[in-house]
Amino acid sequence: MSRDHSVRLGVDVGGTFTDVALLVDGALTTTKVPTTEPQSEGVLRGVREGCAAAGIEPSDVDAFAHAMTVSVNALLERDGATTALVTTAGFRDVLEIGRQDRPSLYDLGAEKPAPLVPRRRRFEVDERATVDGIRDRVDKDAVRDLAARIGTEPGDANDEQIESVAVSLLHAYAHPENERRVASLLREALDVPVSASHEVRREFREFERTATTVADAYVTPAIEGYLGRLLDEARDAGLPDPRVMRSNGGVADIETVRSNAVTTVLSGP
Repeated sequence: MSRDHSVRLGVDVGGTFTDVALLVDGALTTTKVPTTEPQSEGVLRGVREGCAAAGIEPSDVDAFAHAMTVSVNALLERDGATTALVTTAGFRDVLEIGRQDRPSLYDLGAEKPAPLVPRRRRFEVDERATVDGIRDRVDKDAVRDLAARIGTEPGDANDEQIESVAVSLLHAYAHPENERRVASLLREALDVPVSASHEVRREFREFERTATTVADAYVTPAIEGYLGRLLDEARDAGLPDPRVMRSNGGVADIETVRSNAVTTVLSGP
């Protein structure tokens, strides 16, 4: 096809079907194929069928936007990464306590969903930030010892090892120095992704920031694995690098999404 033409590709992966839309010089072609496992195979199959129907080659595509349900499925099905949480000493239960404004506030028999990180996988570090800044600096050796504990801690009854770590320290949204140091030391010591709250959601309110950071750590390995496969297969097919839809309706490049995976929770829905 002549490069004077404009070809835009959109792919939405759902639980049952993968939908492909191609816009070639204003003419729309759509294709629907079954969603596969791994999902990247279904994506490329749909793209090839769509391109054939539109009379073009995958290498003719100028822009590739992609929506997916990898993150939301991991959360809904509870099959994300075996995750650990590191908090300020005394705050390991923030994730479980939550807030009072919960559904069924006056239902004495209401059951709360289990947190994504059980208490046995929540770790504390001595440090403290106040409104004025860092009061107690974190000790590097203590963090290294903590990393050793996390690295050898069984993830669950099946002795799965920790696959991802979330770090959410008190007031790190305003004074992230301690949290930055903890995250850096854990990344050096552990061969797993580390999500730091001041990077994921730099906002006040401990529960919301911690819960979001834990969710990020929980889905990051799945997102990294899927997007890595998709990127390789897209390049092999001659497609441009995909840009991934985020929860706000915008798109971002793969490296940006990998560094903040929780922003894709509403990518597909």
